Order: sequence, then C-alpha cells, then structure tokens
Amino acid sequence: MRLTQTLRFRYAKYYYWGFGKGDWGERKMKDIRHREWRLQLKSRGNRKVPYTLYSLPEGAVVHDALKFATEPDQSFDFSSTYVWPFEPKPEEGSPNDPKYKAQRANVFDRKTIILEGYKGACNFSNTVIESESESPEVVKCLQNQVELDSDFMDLVNRRINWCRSDDSLCIPLPRIREFPRLNFNLKRTYGVGYIRTEFNTLLTFYDLSDLFAACNFGFFDRRKVVSPKCLLTFERDQQSAICNLNCDFITLSAHKDQKPLFSSNNSETQEKSLPVISPCNWEICFDKTNFYEENNEIGIPTYSNVHTIYLSTGFHHQKKFVDRFLKGRVVMFCYGYTVAEARRRFADLSDHRNVSNYGEIPEPVTVQCVFINESKTSVGFAYYQLNTLSFESNIKNQIWFEGPFDLNSEREVILQKMIAIQLLGRPLISQNIRNVS
Repeated sequence: MRLTQTLRFRYAKYYYWGFGKGDWGERKMKDIRHREWRLQLKSRGNRKVPYTLYSLPEGAVVHDALKFATEPDQSFDFSSTYVWPFEPKPEEGSPNDPKYKAQRANVFDRKTIILEGYKGACNFSNTVIESESESPEVVKCLQNQVELDSDFMDLVNRRINWCRSDDSLCIPLPRIREFPRLNFNLKRTYGVGYIRTEFNTLLTFYDLSDLFAACNFGFFDRRKVVSPKCLLTFERDQQSAICNLNCDFITLSAHKDQKPLFSSNNSETQEKSLPVISPCNWEICFDKTNFYEENNEIGIPTYSNVHTIYLSTGFHHQKKFVDRFLKGRVVMFCYGYTVAEARRRFADLSDHRNVSNYGEIPEPVTVQCVFINESKTSVGFAYYQLNTLSFESNIKNQIWFEGPFDLNSEREVILQKMIAIQLLGRPLISQNIRNVS
C-alpha cells in the first residue's frame, strides 16, 4: 500500500450509551454506576492523506530501501554529510564553531570558598587590615548617640523570633540524619528555609534600624535594591578575573550625601605590608572555568552610590562555616563594589582593559558591609575604604572588621551598630525642624 492511496479507518470502539438500559440518550437514573458503554464498529468517510511535493537538490541521489535488504553487499557513496543545500552554520564564537578556542578565566561569586580566607582576598585587592575587632572612630561616635529603650527592644525580639521560626512561606525542610542514628527515617518537618532565614534576619534588622533612625534623627534617603546585578572584570598578569557580586540586597544613597572617610591619612598604609600567602598567589581567590566575553553589568542608577552591602552565606553548610572564609567574601564584595563606583566616577567602566581603571583616584571611596553566618548564628560588620585602583601601588586600601556578635544574646549591640551605619552620610535635615502640615 502506498501512502498516496486513500485509506479507510475501520476499527471497533466503545461509545457512551447513556444512563441505564434504555435507548440512546435516555436517562433512567443519574448515577455513575448505571453508565453503559457499547462496542460498535463504525467506519469513517474517505479521507485523503495530505502530502507536499518537494524538488530534490542538485547532486542528491535517491536510494531504494529494498536495496539494503536484497543486496547486502551494495556499496553507497555517503561522501556528503548534508544532502540538502541548507547546511547548519554554527554561530561565530560559540563552542560549535570550528575556530572556537576555549578561554579560561578566574571567576569569583558568593559561593567561592577562599582557602586562605580574608588574607588571600586582601592580598589580591591590595588591602591592609586596620583592625579585626574595632570599628573606625566615625562609627563609634555615631554609635554613642544611639539609645534603645526596653519597649523597642521587645518589638525587635518578637519581630526577629517570628521571621526566623514562622514565616509566611513555610517549606518542607531537608531531612538531615546525624550520627549515630543514620538509619532512622526522620519525619517531615516544615518551617523557614535556611537561605530565607538569613535574608529575613538581615531584612528585619535593616527595617528596624531604618525605622528608628528616621524617627529619632530625621528622614533621609536610603533606597534598597534586592538581588542587585553587578559583574566586574579585572585584567592582571595577562589573565582575566571576573567577580560576580550578586548578594541579598544593598542600600543606595545619593552622590550629594557623601559618607565621611574612615581614615583621612592614606600615607600611613605605605609602611604596612600585605598578608603573606606564599607559596600561593592571588589566583587562590578564584575558580578556574571557561567563559564567554561579555560586558560589565552594573545594575546601579547613575546618580547613586552603594551605601551598605548585606551579605549572607547563600547556601546550607553541613559543617560550621568558619568566619575567616566569610570574611574573605566580604573583602571581595567590598572591593568589587567600590571599584565599580570608582570606575564609574573617575575612570572608564565600559572597558575593563583601559589603563585608567588601574591607576590612582582623586578621592577615596567607602562602603560598609553587614554579613551573617547562620551556621554560628552571628552577625559581623566590615568597613572598607578604597584608596587606589592599582594592584601594585604603595598606597593600599583599608578595611576594619568588627564582630561577629551572637545573634541571640547581643541583639541590642547589633542594632546599635546598624543604626550607626544608617547615620553615615545622612543629609543635614533634622526631624525637629521639619514642617508638618
């Protein structure tokens, strides 16, 4: 039978016969138990099979399929892979392109674990550690102005306990067996996910500190950007280094509200030396992987600068996450965001190979970071000041660490420091002199 011949479809099929044992469509009792189906043979009308005529391209040879069965020793010429005139053309620069050559790059993101911790990150970013337990004097003066009463702390405790234990988006939690009961089938429990717990905690502290600062020190502009997009590329030792700086959220402030400097004397850093990570080098801060060329993307408005970075671990750790690994990420995030802002203001952000992106800057750029370590239920703070864009300059960048503080027993201290961070660079507007209509 050839496919061009008209076909008749004859087959038996069950057709719905109605309710009860009456004639077709008669309903004696509307009950699903009395439905009847009868097997009938029906024939459809003549229906032609549609077909379309195609013309063979030049040089194409048509083979009969019977030759493969009747003449097994028959040889065929399959020299041309594609018999059709439209051959697939790979995209230029893609892995399917025969001329494609894989490019290796050093990539850093929020899940990268720097084995040397914050020492390796400081070695790459040309940063010296000013303190590991104290904040700059500017932050201390602002923190002394903050006084929290018992009623407000009661609100803080109730709000934080709720966001960490009973959220509106409760999900099934992972079943983690612990030694020695590894063969037990644990029950399914529901609650707040690990990553969402960190995000809720940081967001709650930010909302409460912003509310307190606005009520007691006047309203000032702090815009929040959730999951910001920031991709920065460096060129060092004829290698590419890409930093993916996507974090939980950041806060922005206007250019006219310049933050005070943490250190006014940058020449003191010339006498200080970088952390030694020998026999390793700066590549220990990155993961080696293939990459495609793409432009730098900074999802920050033009007339704004980054005020504070809020960073979490980003994924669940089976073991205790050591603070020095998290501090290494903090150094990279602070350095990346300050470099992006300095390139936009003083250099060329569109071309990372421009020489001006690796020179000196007329004025320092500062940023703060609040980071949380859920595996140890602690919150820490970092204050970063970018003094140069060069990797080999005698003038070095500076960072101050403070904490980490226990999330359960030191909530008042954490909130005081976050309010002090909110007050950095606030405009000279007091709530007492505002006109209220």
